Amino acid sequence: MKTLIFLLFAMISMGYMACSFDTSGFSEQGTNNNTCGNSVVEGSEQCDGVAIPETCIDRGFTGGITGCDHCVIDVSQCTSFCGECETGSSRCLDNQVLQCINDGTGCGLWQVGEDCDTEYCQEVELGAFCSTTCADQCEEGLTGCSPDFSKTEGCSPVVSGENLCLVWRTLDSCNENEQCRPIDGEAQCVVSCAGVCAEGEEACSEDTFARLICVIDATGCTSWEESACPTENHCVENESGGTECSCALCNVGEEQCSQDLSSIMTCQSYGTVCSRWELSDTCNLEEYEFCSVQGIAAQCAKMGDSCDSVYPVNSIPYQIQLMDFEVNFANSISLSDPTCGGPLANSNDIAFSVDLVSGETIRVLRLSGPDVSIKILRTCSDDSPCQAFADNDLIFTAFESGNYIIVVERDGPGTGNLNLGITYTTSLCTSGEEEPNDSMVESNEYPGPHSVWCSTISSGTDTDCVQVEIGATGYILEAYTTDIYWEDQCPGDTYLMLYDSVGNVVAQNDNGGVGGDCAQLMPTIKPVLMDLAPGTYHLCVNHASQTESIDGVATHINVITTPSTFVDVDFDLACPPPGWQGMPLPTDANWTCVSPGTGRRMAASIDETGYVDLLTQTFDVTGMSTLILTMDHQLDGFNAVSQISGNILIKPQGESPIPVWSAMVDVNPLTPGIWDLSSFITGLSQVQIIFRLEASISVPASGNWEIDNVRVVGY
Repeated sequence: MKTLIFLLFAMISMGYMACSFDTSGFSEQGTNNNTCGNSVVEGSEQCDGVAIPETCIDRGFTGGITGCDHCVIDVSQCTSFCGECETGSSRCLDNQVLQCINDGTGCGLWQVGEDCDTEYCQEVELGAFCSTTCADQCEEGLTGCSPDFSKTEGCSPVVSGENLCLVWRTLDSCNENEQCRPIDGEAQCVVSCAGVCAEGEEACSEDTFARLICVIDATGCTSWEESACPTENHCVENESGGTECSCALCNVGEEQCSQDLSSIMTCQSYGTVCSRWELSDTCNLEEYEFCSVQGIAAQCAKMGDSCDSVYPVNSIPYQIQLMDFEVNFANSISLSDPTCGGPLANSNDIAFSVDLVSGETIRVLRLSGPDVSIKILRTCSDDSPCQAFADNDLIFTAFESGNYIIVVERDGPGTGNLNLGITYTTSLCTSGEEEPNDSMVESNEYPGPHSVWCSTISSGTDTDCVQVEIGATGYILEAYTTDIYWEDQCPGDTYLMLYDSVGNVVAQNDNGGVGGDCAQLMPTIKPVLMDLAPGTYHLCVNHASQTESIDGVATHINVITTPSTFVDVDFDLACPPPGWQGMPLPTDANWTCVSPGTGRRMAASIDETGYVDLLTQTFDVTGMSTLILTMDHQLDGFNAVSQISGNILIKPQGESPIPVWSAMVDVNPLTPGIWDLSSFITGLSQVQIIFRLEASISVPASGNWEIDNVRVVGY
């Protein structure tokens, strides 16, 4: 596995390039034409110099940066893992050993592990280390980019005694507006293109006083070039989709509302062919009047007093004081649907409208005045269902983008002015559901590898489903439910089910999470989630008994794209594996290879006081939050009388072992097991796992422990 990681790193992730260029597989027109080299993408060219229209994502990779090699897209700096590197790998740079650690989200981050100082950094198949001898790390002339694309790196010689060694060194740091890219076979610092527009695209300036035309500038990037319109002219879109300067801005006689709906604008003519919008009337905001359009005519009318004329909230935060609320607003809205908490008799009310984006959370708060009931709906009518309701203070998260209605009703005694505020607040949600999503076929789109997808279980039978994408190499999946505002609280009795692409149940859980009612699918309790095959999966959540609704459920989705496999041992291939060691103390027993007829295993027996240890190779858990051990094992002769036990320990380098698990019960036959070691690795770096067979007292008894298919995965 380490060999594979190192080769991927050397050949793909860092993208070091030889000076030659292989043109096989490309047409002559794409790589050798008269226009290649003028920094403008033309004809069959894929790119030209720093004019590179495609990203690594466009080419099917997960990260990195594209380059251009003789007008053909260069993907040597593109990567297929999360972060800067593959966790667990290492390399040499500037005579330092760089270790790829977990950044806490499952992605890789380069960190200096050791400065070789007077020694030499060496790279071998298993990784990098400091050595007293110097060896070539690369081929002379190769160049590459640093993982953050802020520096260029190159292979250059250093003197070691009478010999020269080729090593990786930092060559140059890019300026603030530059990035390292592979250009024509060489890593270079080039001006970064923002890609603000497409060449030839046209638009109007924000104030409409100028036309904007997208051009390729001197750096090879696209930018807007401004062309001012003549006096009394404005930029307008024409019938062909382009722009032009015109003094005829509207059809004479038409009316429209101002952008804030506070006034009426009328199209009036001037000159011979010109027209413009001019103020013709101002609405009385103190009487809650706003402008609305009926056909080509506009009018000022009182808003908010009924579902037919909701009061527009054009920006948030928003505050309004409703003078003499019970006098100026009638009881014109009576919400009768059970989801609204029941109608309020003889209650004055007002209806607001607000546009929300999926995942946005607002708070509607009575700041002063009479008590009120606050209700959120998608459409305003007496029989409309409510999305949420509360007294005086309501927090609401939109699970779909669109327009929402806020109805505020006086609830109980109290007179005078009503002061209301609407603000944005925070929730755990990064995205929200879009109905219908009640089955696999209707699953919402994949929200991303580290996301909190929020939904509402609108009825007892409602099920909400979302897609989960598992990439080409197979990933680890974690999923669990919580309240949408507080991760340590549960909104109701949720149930999670994971289906594969054809509808087979992969994993399911009820009551395994927060508060005993929320659900969780974790690889520490569902080993199948550690080895998901590539493909599209469907994660569905509902009420466990399918009898109740839940106002808001946050489903946390964590797809680990680059887990580190520290140990993956099948003793049929190597027994004992390289780096493993047995330590009998003080008995004469030891771990040995056995062949029970179904392949080889490691086994140990004991019949006297003492213990016998089997240690894995050392591995680095720096930055890891999760560490999982799985293996098949068989225990014979284990009980409280014999005082013979099987034990698992973690041994930090230079420190005493930490007990993790102990058993004095037989496990027979060979049985799969899983151990969550996560709580034992906080603050640790270099560790080994110990399998210990121990006898506490000397009795006429013996115990035997066999293990196989040992795997340790961290992220």
